[in-house]
Amino acid sequence: MNWLPLRKLSENPRPFFRPDVEAMIMITLLSRYIQSMVRTSFKNQSSKLSSQLMAQLLRRGRKPASKQASGGFTLVELLVVVVILGVLGAVGVPAYFAQVNRARVNTANAAALAAAKSCAAVLVTGAATDYVASTGVTGTCNASTAASVFTSDITPAPATRQAQATVAATSGAVTLGTPAQ
Repeated sequence: MNWLPLRKLSENPRPFFRPDVEAMIMITLLSRYIQSMVRTSFKNQSSKLSSQLMAQLLRRGRKPASKQASGGFTLVELLVVVVILGVLGAVGVPAYFAQVNRARVNTANAAALAAAKSCAAVLVTGAATDYVASTGVTGTCNASTAASVFTSDITPAPATRQAQATVAATSGAVTLGTPAQ
């Protein structure tokens, strides 16, 4: 059987047959050509043709990567995020509250020491009547022989003691007698 190449329908402006009949003829001719190839066992050509057809079919089935829309997050991704947040919460929250408590303790100690140091400065200069009490601290600056005790009003945390600073009347030495904890 001699094979004549099929012509495209668009090549001839006036087809010989109606378009549906001409399409049926083309399909028939193509199927006869394929049958003749199988009968004459053109193994190399048929495998080459089938690989080319497979490649074209695979190319048609693929969507471009830019047009593929994300369908959202997978369950595994969401579980990983939840586990990470849980670990951060289990470690971070107690550490945060411990740091806040340390800051309160340091503030209470600093307030008591600042009041005691200002009292010592007043005692050394001899102007005991010029002493003004610090904010957040209770206590009086005594110019007598008794020691002056200053207690911080800042409560570092529940169930902890407040800071107390002492000024020795004779030497003017300042000590943090009972630090806040």
